[in-house]
Amino acid sequence: MYRQLFFTLLFCAIAFMSFAQENEWKEYFGNENISIQYHYTECHNPEKGIHHENVLLRLHNNTTENVTVSYHLQRIYNGVEVKADVSSDYTFIVPAHAKMESSCEDLQDGLYVFSKILDLKANSVLNSFEL
Repeated sequence: MYRQLFFTLLFCAIAFMSFAQENEWKEYFGNENISIQYHYTECHNPEKGIHHENVLLRLHNNTTENVTVSYHLQRIYNGVEVKADVSSDYTFIVPAHAKMESSCEDLQDGLYVFSKILDLKANSVLNSFEL
């Protein structure tokens, strides 16, 4: 009985730690004005048949004034850089002491990067991205 309880608690602890690590935001860029963070996450919308992995981005304004953040999003899939186009240029105005971020429920253009399809054999997989 104690053995089963021990292994059940151990399994729950391992599952919790791996879930916490998957949802952890990582610093992409930061200075005294702005920080840009990202994290990989699985986004599921069964009604639409969507099961993707995406990289969500977060912009955090560390100042007392609005900050304009502009960048060009560069993506590499299967070792090949996606050809740059005008739609890869993004500008956001982040209010003072505020955060802007994308979520699976609200994928905002320029604040997420498609990584791969999860429920099919992926032909295209994100190797890296640069802002």
